[in-house]
Amino acid sequence: MAVFARYDELKREIDALVAKPEELKQLVQLLRENQELKSILRNQYKENTLLPALDGQGLQVVSQELVKMIFWLCAVALFLLLLIWSTDSWFLLRVGIPYLYISKRKETIKDIFRTHVFHSCVLPADLDFMGHMNNARYLREADIARCHFFFRYGILEELSSLGGYLVMTASCSRFRHELNVFEGFDIQTRLLGWDDRTIYLEQHFVRPSDDFVVAVVLARFNVIGPTPAALMKRLAGMKVESPEMPEEVHHWMKYNQISSQKMRTEGDFQNNGKVR
Repeated sequence: MAVFARYDELKREIDALVAKPEELKQLVQLLRENQELKSILRNQYKENTLLPALDGQGLQVVSQELVKMIFWLCAVALFLLLLIWSTDSWFLLRVGIPYLYISKRKETIKDIFRTHVFHSCVLPADLDFMGHMNNARYLREADIARCHFFFRYGILEELSSLGGYLVMTASCSRFRHELNVFEGFDIQTRLLGWDDRTIYLEQHFVRPSDDFVVAVVLARFNVIGPTPAALMKRLAGMKVESPEMPEEVHHWMKYNQISSQKMRTEGDFQNNGKVR
């Protein structure tokens, strides 16, 4: 090797300079170079002694670490598959991330009658056998839009501070036109009004290209704890009266009352043992 040849050459030069004291400066310089070469040789020796270890024990250590890495990768992949299989992960992400974002910013809308707009798109997983958006997906998207509405307007936060919560007790949907794959749509959510224990929401599925309402969803929520009037006062910062409900909502409310009375009557009839 060139390094060893240089080392021998330097050694011969040092021996020759020892007999010539007048060239002591050159000797010192050569000694320094000699030390540098020794350091290089020492480092190369260490590197050469490590190479055989990789063929034996070192290779075994590397294999064990590789097996551990593959094991943990498989474990994480299995956990993610189980999570996707057992939970609606996409739904949780679409609801959870906006909630964390809005909670961090602490910015809510004070105008409780302002329409909230939620943007979405038809994905291949939303399709039915006809290639249109599945009817069940409308209700799912409406649920996500309502969650964003509650977060953005601070309804859940104010209700929690009053020691209450919401319970959905009824919904009604009407479909007017299909939505195709990758077609965008907006869900416009607005507060219709409230009574002594219930608030009513209306949601329009709107096609942005022509503002056509492709579906309508009505939702009724019971306010558990405080009264709806007390909740609206906290949200608006002043006492607010409920607007007059649209005519179709009155018919739907009447339907819910008749249905509830019918269920109570049938329940009493069964509890009396007349129906088995």
